[in-house]
Amino acid sequence: MSRILRCIDTVAPQYGGPSYSVINSSRIMARRGHKVTIVTMDRTGDVPLEPDEPFELVCLGPGFSNYRINPAYLVWLSRHLRSYDFATVQGVWRFASYGFHLVNRLARVPYMVMPHGSLDVWDKNSRRLSFLGKKLYWNLLESSLYRRAEQCYFTAEQEQRSSAEAFSFEGVKHSVIAYGSVDRRAFRLEPREADRISIAYLGRLHQKKGIEILLAAFAAVYREEPLARLRIAGGGEASYVASLRAQVSELGIERHVEWVGHVSGESKDELLINAGLFVLPSYQENFGLAVAETLSYGTPVAVSANVNTAPAIAAASAGYVCENSVSAVTDVLRVWKNGGYRDPQIRIRARACFEQSMSLERFVDDLVARHAL
Repeated sequence: MSRILRCIDTVAPQYGGPSYSVINSSRIMARRGHKVTIVTMDRTGDVPLEPDEPFELVCLGPGFSNYRINPAYLVWLSRHLRSYDFATVQGVWRFASYGFHLVNRLARVPYMVMPHGSLDVWDKNSRRLSFLGKKLYWNLLESSLYRRAEQCYFTAEQEQRSSAEAFSFEGVKHSVIAYGSVDRRAFRLEPREADRISIAYLGRLHQKKGIEILLAAFAAVYREEPLARLRIAGGGEASYVASLRAQVSELGIERHVEWVGHVSGESKDELLINAGLFVLPSYQENFGLAVAETLSYGTPVAVSANVNTAPAIAAASAGYVCENSVSAVTDVLRVWKNGGYRDPQIRIRARACFEQSMSLERFVDDLVARHAL
């Protein structure tokens, strides 16, 4: 078995998919006999862990500046990096990745990188200066980390194409790897009448998720349904959440929208098992970890064509794929409300889609096999 080091800026749960993936895939690796260490820029105590975690977590603190420069990170890597057989570097645009590159130029430990959608820049046309700054940073600093890696892994073909179009990948070995969520073994396969009026969203509350579209479409279809509920789970910046609440008020659907906040464990089980349909009309979505989680519960999904897992969902008939517009999402919700929820096979297909292509167990299997760990 191998000693594996995993370098990532943060594994705090509020930062979404990469944090979730590293924690849970590390549990899988460690329980299979690998010695796994995660090193982060988190503060000790910022990361809630289960008792008796099978991996080691090293929290070195955030350092300084938004880039989170931390000399302690360089010192720790200089002392310990050579004792590992393999490393994984998660993310881009942070000191955690570039600091690893600086130290590993001498240590020469084999490693892989995963950008987790950070190279698929969804707002590059509206934020040209920011995008040009990223291209400059990529060319001067980050691209050498990627060229020296054994492999750069993307989670979907669309992410791979979009990233390679936006940034120069000359000399970078890259491919798509299986990716997904943990299978909690709690799922429901039979449809219920209540599914007709039960809509859910789970994830960060962020502009790119298209939540305003979901709210407007839900209002158009369910405003006159007294028992209809849209349950929104997740958190975001206070000003943005306030704008969403103001939109709900303007649409006159306050009694239909429930703000659940962060959910985990049994609360997440309850939300996703009992949901009729999960909706994610994103402007851009690298993978959509919440989509994989939802499918694992047997709950069908409605996603925009901009979610990179949309082709897999369409191929499996595990829900609906549409444009991220109010009219398109409204049409999907009407189809669902007027009979789509009665499909006796749709939850079975949703669960099968997860098992076939979105399980985190498969990600670990692929990673171990490809690098002979």
